[in-house]
Amino acid sequence: MEGNGTRLNETEVVCDINRNAVKRYWFYSSITCSLFSFAGNVLIILVFCTTKKLRTTTNCFIANMAISDLFVPVMNMIHNVLFTSVESPLVTQVVGNILCKLTTFLFNTSYGVSMTSLVVITVHRFYAVAFPVKTFKTSRTQSFKIRRVLLFSTWLGPVVVCGPFLGYSSYNSRRRDCYIDMAEERFVIWNIIFLSFFVALPFLVMFVLYPVIVSRLVKRKIPWDFHSRSQRKRYKRNISLTKMFVAIITALLLTYGSYQVVYVIILFSSSSQWCRSFKMLAVVYPFPDIFHVINPLLYFIFCSAYREKVKNMFLCSNRRKNAKFN
Repeated sequence: MEGNGTRLNETEVVCDINRNAVKRYWFYSSITCSLFSFAGNVLIILVFCTTKKLRTTTNCFIANMAISDLFVPVMNMIHNVLFTSVESPLVTQVVGNILCKLTTFLFNTSYGVSMTSLVVITVHRFYAVAFPVKTFKTSRTQSFKIRRVLLFSTWLGPVVVCGPFLGYSSYNSRRRDCYIDMAEERFVIWNIIFLSFFVALPFLVMFVLYPVIVSRLVKRKIPWDFHSRSQRKRYKRNISLTKMFVAIITALLLTYGSYQVVYVIILFSSSSQWCRSFKMLAVVYPFPDIFHVINPLLYFIFCSAYREKVKNMFLCSNRRKNAKFN
């Protein structure tokens, strides 16, 4: 979750920390991650839209995650350029307030959409591995209406729950900071609800189901003579997808998980512990941005069809350039 500018201001007095150096570290790491994240997620969306064989239920929700993840680099650019770079006359109190509320809301909504999409994918993966015959049969007759309802739900929940960020986020024109008053009791109660639904519950579902998925796949190793070609293909696909999502969840735990742990510590720490908490925050603050860079890379590594499509896109582009010069 974003929005710790108020603590950054307090540390200027309480902590022996170079506030400007910390902001530069956040700025450059955020800009770098945003550029790579934007490029990676745009590629995922382009490949999904232009390749019919990749339009499966799982890839549909991967594309959904990529769309939501695009908000992060775009909002990061706006947030960092306007709030942490050189002073801009365009950022008045009104404009700053609107952009502050919008960026904080979209940051957290994007995170919520990614987590709910991962939960839907996890449940679908479990069903595909536990009941492969039923999944194969229903996938052919499955209407787009079900997918649309599920996709709509992955956005509706986070948008509703993250709505209060529009009220709690504020812009300080003197310090040019976007911050949240985390000391307010109503915000603390609401924040516990957010952390329960979009941190604790999704991780619990994934940690319970993926070991079951892996164990079922391991036990299903039967000699290839007893498998049809379609069964072998489906088995290999389940193995590859399971590896990819285990890697994604591990990356999510190391990046967003580390950030959320520090965020909870800050949320419930006393005044005497603010300095130590902020030092931890200064280190892990860019971690969520790093996840949005890793996510497209993992898809490239584990999905051969996506990898081939990306290669073909660049090869075609190079051929066109060479043809123009010739």
